[in-house]
Amino acid sequence: MKRVKGLLAEVFPLVELTEVLIAIDGATGFSERLLHAANSRSPAMLVHLYAAILARATNLGPVAMARSSGLSYDQVAHATAWYLRHETHTAAIDDLVNYHHHLPVGLDYSIRPGATFRAGSSLSDFLRRLPGRASFARLSDGAGPA
Repeated sequence: MKRVKGLLAEVFPLVELTEVLIAIDGATGFSERLLHAANSRSPAMLVHLYAAILARATNLGPVAMARSSGLSYDQVAHATAWYLRHETHTAAIDDLVNYHHHLPVGLDYSIRPGATFRAGSSLSDFLRRLPGRASFARLSDGAGPA
């Protein structure tokens, strides 16, 4: 078991989740969609916004995130309530999906609009039947980039 863990550690180095979030935002710019209801955001709010995103994504909630990060609960809760609204959240996710759609792996393994599957089949079964394809899939609304 230790050998397997060692091999996995070589392939998947340990990284902080915050580093991944910041790198993805740098590549996609999704946080530009997460604006206050008044359509603005101060640069200082970005760290609280990242904390709010991670609090929601990990089910920690703003209280536990504030405690574990040393940030103000009021600021994390404010970012959650005023910046992570349905319309901004949807726009940010659209940016992420559109970015992914243009990646080579996304283009190679996407199921195109209109694809059908027989009753009882799964997407994994379908992908396994494709010659030379790995069992990798992404789900989308099928409409392609917005």
